[in-house]
Amino acid sequence: MTFTTVNWNTAQTVTITGVADDDIANETVTISHTIAGADYASISSADVSASVTDDGIGASVVIGSQTWSASNVSLVPTASNTLGTDYWKAYVGTQGSGSAADEDGYYYTWDAAMNVCPSGWSLPSDSDWKVLEGQLGMSTAQQDATSWRGTDEGTKLKVGGSSNFKAKFTGYSSAHGGFYLRGDVTDLWSSTGSGGDVYGRHLNSSKATVFRSIVNKANGFSVRCLKD
Repeated sequence: MTFTTVNWNTAQTVTITGVADDDIANETVTISHTIAGADYASISSADVSASVTDDGIGASVVIGSQTWSASNVSLVPTASNTLGTDYWKAYVGTQGSGSAADEDGYYYTWDAAMNVCPSGWSLPSDSDWKVLEGQLGMSTAQQDATSWRGTDEGTKLKVGGSSNFKAKFTGYSSAHGGFYLRGDVTDLWSSTGSGGDVYGRHLNSSKATVFRSIVNKANGFSVRCLKD
């Protein structure tokens, strides 16, 4: 913005809009200004305010008609919830530590998973998962089945697969306590319930297909968010 003899004494508002940098952390804002001439007053940092909004998703990946978070979520669930005093018990945490934990994502019970995706994103429904699987080649009949389904859709979803979904084998936490099978499996929530339980997705390092099943809401699974 440049002041001229026409607008030198008119208050101006400058809006700077950032772009997604695919970085979950390291939010830095730098604002600089240049003034010239003895008749222009300086500006102090106290006169400038800046805010940064980061949805915490990081990178995203477009697969067919859908936009997914490109890695497992590692966010603390929102405080605006209806889970009462037991709410934080619903947030399981991670079996990793430091940057490795953030990279692999956290485990969430289903109640926590339903509250963790930021505005503009949602926990995918069972139907959303079926759309993803269909876009990778799974037939409709296979999508509706439980147990192991499809042909090579699981391989496409894994790290190194053609979809760029890059599912890592982060293991899970059991409703009965303990962490299991890190490096061998990954389990992911859907938002769709069936009775007192919900549908989930399971990938195994030794399987090319995708497992769909009804699972206990108290388990600790990984979360991928889907853009609304």
